[in-house]
Amino acid sequence: GGFGNDKGDNVDYTSFFINDVVYDTHDDACAAAREIAMRNRFFLIVGSVKQNHSSEKYPRYYMDCNHGYRNKSYTPDLAKTTQSKSKTGKSDCRFRVVVRCSLVDGKCEWRIFGVKDKDNPGKSRGFHNHKLEVYSEGSRQRNSLSKERRMDIKELEATHTQARDIRSFVNRKYDAHHHMKQIYNETEKIRRERLGGMKPMRCTLIEAQRLDYFVECEFDDERRVSRLFLCHPESIRMLSAWYFVILIDSNYKTNKYKQPLVQLIGVSPVKKKFNIGFALVSDETKETYAWVLMQLKHLLGDRTPDAFVTYKEGGLGVSL
Repeated sequence: GGFGNDKGDNVDYTSFFINDVVYDTHDDACAAAREIAMRNRFFLIVGSVKQNHSSEKYPRYYMDCNHGYRNKSYTPDLAKTTQSKSKTGKSDCRFRVVVRCSLVDGKCEWRIFGVKDKDNPGKSRGFHNHKLEVYSEGSRQRNSLSKERRMDIKELEATHTQARDIRSFVNRKYDAHHHMKQIYNETEKIRRERLGGMKPMRCTLIEAQRLDYFVECEFDDERRVSRLFLCHPESIRMLSAWYFVILIDSNYKTNKYKQPLVQLIGVSPVKKKFNIGFALVSDETKETYAWVLMQLKHLLGDRTPDAFVTYKEGGLGVSL
């Protein structure tokens, strides 16, 4: 998107690439060429790699406009009932530069050079036959996640920043147009790396035990977690002081597995609420609620609350 169908602006863009900058590797030179192209609102890809084995020690990397030659070898399969509706962005643009190595005092120096047009003697292949980019949304090169952007996303994800806020920050900082799918994919990759190959539930149990949580867990016949109760150490200390009124509520479909999440809440003398603990359960039967209340009893010890506040849940009422 963002390119017109009419001819280019008749500007020889080769001059933007010709300079005295020397690069240590061909990767550095190719990356610099892509950056120069993006600043001038077009994109480069490595079209071919050639080497004259008799006279060249290192290959040459020819970089073409991404609107270059169409694939002439492609022929549609007429036997298919439906054909692909995707459109090619190719316009047979002949723009080309080359990344080439020169040996200076035995040291390899990579530079960017223009390319002469064999079909038009005396002219270079520095012209475009299409309008340059005017809108960068969806452009892969412009919006690819660089190392610096990935580090920013990782730092923001560690602070539990929302994906939409991460996207806004990165787009503003780098003048980019990243879409939400890129942010979701990157944050998911970060979470998988943090788990180190472990399942999320196993990692949760290990981390909770390391942080000295009160943890009780039961498994079904297939070794899947059917009941899980978690309580923070600070919550236990607060409960030991303010156990007089306890609120119990259950939330539905708030997690990946669509299981009920039972929340226990205490009330302080100044009418402030605090979380006692959470129970992830597979159902809301009286047996399940009895198990949750048994874990609460372990936390209370000899103390007895004056009141329980709940909604009219049958299984919970019978358990109480």
